[in-house]
Amino acid sequence: MPPVAPSPPVFERRLAAIAFADVAGFSGRIAADDVGTVNEWKGARLGVIEPSILAHGGRLLRVVGDGLLVEFRSAIDAVRWAIDVQKAIDAQQAASGARIFAMRIGINVDDVLVDEGEVHGDGVNVAARIHAMAAPGEVVVTAAVRDYVQNRIDARFEDLGEHRLKHISHPVRIARLVFAGSPVAAMEATDEKPAHVRSPLRLPAVAVVPLRSAATLEADDEVCEGLIEEVIGALSRTRSFFIVARTIPLRDSAGQNVVMNAARDLGARYLVLCSVRRSGALLRIAAKLVDATAELTLWADRYDGALDDLFNFQEWAVARIVATIEPSIANAERARAQTRPLETLDAHDCVMCAAALLQRLDYPRWDEAAALLQRAISGDPFHARSHAQMAWLHLLIVSEALSGDIAADIGRARELADKAVLLEPEDPFVLSTAGHVYSLLLRQPQRGLGFVRRAIELDDASALAWGVGALAHSNLSESAAALAHFERAHALMPAGPFSPLFVAAASMAELVQGRFADAARWAREALQCNPRFVSAHVQLISALANDDRIGEARASARELLGIRPGFRIASLAEWHPLRPKENLELYLSGLRAAGLPD
Repeated sequence: MPPVAPSPPVFERRLAAIAFADVAGFSGRIAADDVGTVNEWKGARLGVIEPSILAHGGRLLRVVGDGLLVEFRSAIDAVRWAIDVQKAIDAQQAASGARIFAMRIGINVDDVLVDEGEVHGDGVNVAARIHAMAAPGEVVVTAAVRDYVQNRIDARFEDLGEHRLKHISHPVRIARLVFAGSPVAAMEATDEKPAHVRSPLRLPAVAVVPLRSAATLEADDEVCEGLIEEVIGALSRTRSFFIVARTIPLRDSAGQNVVMNAARDLGARYLVLCSVRRSGALLRIAAKLVDATAELTLWADRYDGALDDLFNFQEWAVARIVATIEPSIANAERARAQTRPLETLDAHDCVMCAAALLQRLDYPRWDEAAALLQRAISGDPFHARSHAQMAWLHLLIVSEALSGDIAADIGRARELADKAVLLEPEDPFVLSTAGHVYSLLLRQPQRGLGFVRRAIELDDASALAWGVGALAHSNLSESAAALAHFERAHALMPAGPFSPLFVAAASMAELVQGRFADAARWAREALQCNPRFVSAHVQLISALANDDRIGEARASARELLGIRPGFRIASLAEWHPLRPKENLELYLSGLRAAGLPD
């Protein structure tokens, strides 16, 4: 008998009130006093917040750093908890005179999907996004929550209007809860005006538009239609920009003014123009990226393939187009942000400027990068990529041999990566960053690969996800898998800011297999991409020494110490995840043979 197909999993659906809360100014307080801040937070959470959750029939779903995700049976329970916990924290502060945390709370009610105790869905994401509109000590709710609870609690609602939230397809109406002792009520008592509520983060908008000529066949139109849908879908999965509704096709003979007017009508900063033509059994796909505000073509390319293999050809072309567009727009956004005065930069701009310093390994300016990222986090605490980039900074500080406290930097990288994933669990960049932190710094490569696999599921064209996967597999000495991931990353992004990382993964994959000459070749290529890449210097030294090229290895060691005089093998061994142990010993023995200090 043929095997019986397993039944698909059955998930529970239910209506739930979801609250997301965090601590205002937590990152700044951690920077000033990490031990004291963590102890205060733990005391407030265990002594005030969690008992209050239980008292109102709630269930604590997740704690990540200073963030809490809580489920309640009803909107009334959630709102009463929020009011009571804000009042309890205020009362404790007034009684003790101690410095107590100010919470920001967002509440939404919606249908959620339940899987093994975890809840999923837009209802959760909306709660996580709106909480950042609350000032310290405040509670904000969606209109759905307001409609459920108004006239049933001793509080009123102040309408904040409709807002477009990041990666939420529909506008969300939000209200501020005003109750006795809340910041707004206190301001009203003194005739002060409440602070302006910041709008959600605005990412650059991208429109994908078909180009057609008078000679375009109807069959070509159908192929172009499919191509446009695939490009729109793939670009939307990158989470790097908003995709706006496309307009009617443009003629390929349209002048610059027509193209710019189309962008203005769509409210798009960037246009992706795509066309399809055939010649016999061959098909040509052409794509172009235009910066509409600068009236500048940023990139253009064409791809030829066989008509009888349309599906595979289109899939390959879309992957190449998307993998090129994302870094091209990122470069344009960085250039744009760097020309603006610092005081005018929003969170997105700050992250763009900081990312440029990190990707170039411009470590003399990493204090500047940290300040930019802290400004982004303070200005928009629910901007996940700010936390992810800060996690990446701490990872680089450790891996590039600049850390004065390795354990503290690793702990900070984990906290930031976890917070970023909590805020944006479907952002491939955030997931790739978490995968890199867990596999490289936390010596949990399997968990790291779990993040990578999820990132690739969301965006198969994410060169970064494939590259991080290559590095994780190489540190597990799984060379075949590492090289396969590297080839995919390299095909998607032959040259780019993360190319040294990809190539270093290939070097390590060859080194652990004893192919030292190939390992040295790849390490040299990584250094050609960026001569400041300390990790590539270290891999080159070990590969050369293990290949009995001691003179070259010692010369490379002297070059490394010229860049990083404080480099010590013991510090590298303290965190390096390479396994099994004998491969780590092989790696380190090459460094000792080259004369690097222990």
